[in-house]
Amino acid sequence: MKGYKRRGQIENFRSYRTTCRKFTAFIEETYGREEVPFGALEAELFREFRTYCYEKWGGSTSAASASCLSCTCSCGTR
Repeated sequence: MKGYKRRGQIENFRSYRTTCRKFTAFIEETYGREEVPFGALEAELFREFRTYCYEKWGGSTSAASASCLSCTCSCGTR
């Protein structure tokens, strides 16, 4: 994120920063702490995060979270 800011790409910086803040809030509310084990970072967790964003902020997700959280993996549950 700092690279975006240094290069003057302020909108990208803000978008990703917002996504990180929302994800941290989601983890804190879900797990009661700021961090989770790496093994917990599975597709289902990110689908839950997307749902959380829609419920908490009325469908408001940043461009970054909308693009990286739309499932494009090979699991077939898009």
